[in-house]
Amino acid sequence: MGSSYIEYDGQGFWARDELIELWLRIFSDLTADDATDDEWFGQVRREFRELATTGFVGCVDPRLDALIDGRADRRTKLLRQSEAVISVVGRLPDVLTPAQMGAWRISGMSGAEWEEYTAARYPDLGGQPTQPLRDVATAFTRLLNGTWRGRVEDTWVPPLGGT
Repeated sequence: MGSSYIEYDGQGFWARDELIELWLRIFSDLTADDATDDEWFGQVRREFRELATTGFVGCVDPRLDALIDGRADRRTKLLRQSEAVISVVGRLPDVLTPAQMGAWRISGMSGAEWEEYTAARYPDLGGQPTQPLRDVATAFTRLLNGTWRGRVEDTWVPPLGGT
């Protein structure tokens, strides 16, 4: 797994790909039943799901500037959904099992592949810790609401779980 830089409006942060992909997958699943979907938001959900499940190592880029395109209504809708993701992520268990990660097809990997990955990366936990995901969810929301500030070299979303 690699790391990607998420940017919006000249600010951004670095995070592990699997954490960004988890956020994107939860975002796309959470909004899948949104009765107020318009064509634009449906496309956002499809793009986020593809990013979450394909495995773009080191290149997980939701293209926030291009998606929002300077429109306050789009930024507001993404921000509202990002805040909802924080609520969902806050209710997740402290560790996601490899089976859960595989069911979501994060990085395009199966449960067996996640078993191997997490055994090497988190041998004492038995899965993917969710605290780093909570940190990424908060960073996304702060990026969208304009409260994220930092220099590139200081923008790793901690903790990185071993790297």
